[in-house]
Amino acid sequence: MQRPSWPSASPAFVALGEGCREAGAPCAGGLTKGEAEGALPRVLYLVDPDNLVEGKRKRRSLASTSPSSGSTTPVRKSPEPLSSKRKLAAVSEEEQSPAKRGRHLALSKTGAANAREVASPSGDHLAPDHRWGPLPQNKTLFLGYAFLLSMANATEKLSSHPKTAVSSEEEEELVERVPYNKPYTELQLQAGGGFILEDFNESQCSAAYECLLIADQHCRTRKYFLCLARGIPCVSHMWVHDSCLANQTQNYKNYLLPAGYSLEEERLLEWHPRKNPFQRLKVLLVSDEPQNFLELWSEILMMGGAASVKQQESSTWKKDVSLGVFDVVVTDASCPAAMVPCAKALQLPVVTQEWVIQSLIAGESAGFKYPKYQHDYVPC
Repeated sequence: MQRPSWPSASPAFVALGEGCREAGAPCAGGLTKGEAEGALPRVLYLVDPDNLVEGKRKRRSLASTSPSSGSTTPVRKSPEPLSSKRKLAAVSEEEQSPAKRGRHLALSKTGAANAREVASPSGDHLAPDHRWGPLPQNKTLFLGYAFLLSMANATEKLSSHPKTAVSSEEEEELVERVPYNKPYTELQLQAGGGFILEDFNESQCSAAYECLLIADQHCRTRKYFLCLARGIPCVSHMWVHDSCLANQTQNYKNYLLPAGYSLEEERLLEWHPRKNPFQRLKVLLVSDEPQNFLELWSEILMMGGAASVKQQESSTWKKDVSLGVFDVVVTDASCPAAMVPCAKALQLPVVTQEWVIQSLIAGESAGFKYPKYQHDYVPC
């Protein structure tokens, strides 16, 4: 049977037969509802022409559709330019899961299949994906920039502190943050001429026109701490997304990530330029972890302006070690019990690495007496 032609002004089926005004009434093309059900496959979906919208369809909140006096037309805010300050709305792990992303993948499945695949730095093939933004058309978009990439681990994301309350007006301006795909972000930066630093290198950072750390949120990683100590801007991956989308570099200062969460102030503190929080301090590091403690925090402390840092393994500590030449002892659970009375006799603070972290976040040397900095602190 030949498929009937539908008049352009006639309503069509949303589900088969539902386009008929009532049972037995003729549908478009002269068929009754019963005839249509027998003649057409169930997969045919047509839309009422009155419901078509020019261009892309956009969601709007119910609050924006309330009628104003003398008019029933919803009032919509004009979109905010990309160069203005962005309020980044977090994407939950559930929303980033394959199940939640399914409806988005269905929309781009055809386009993605035909998209040109590009090899990522790791050798995998990545096709441009609307979830992560386009590859830049301008091959010199990020030329002169050097980039460090980091990301929060699952524990940090789960333990992220709740956002501060915002007004309903601010909530309307929240911009949904796209999921962070580190390899794809790296690909976008390289496609725009950016230089990727695999590890922190101060000389290469200084040689670049601008060095930025890109991450999905504030995090407690070595790269993030070194950038805080060095004063390197920590920027949301949304800056990369929006710059590629506009094919023009946006003002990264509108995308700065927080320095971190302050335990003493119980709030997120903004990123700050280099302030050398450990300036002129002589620090003794004591631990049985050579790489993950002694070397790590020595590098960070020196980057933060410390005058000197001495590394001491806990197992080889002896009482003849002169503690009086130091300003503070930074240690962990392996702290020698015999060292503590000696330090107290000299009124020498003995703290954990949390003191170092909080000093970096605040941009100044934190006080030594806060309970959570003490070497023997036990969480409740």
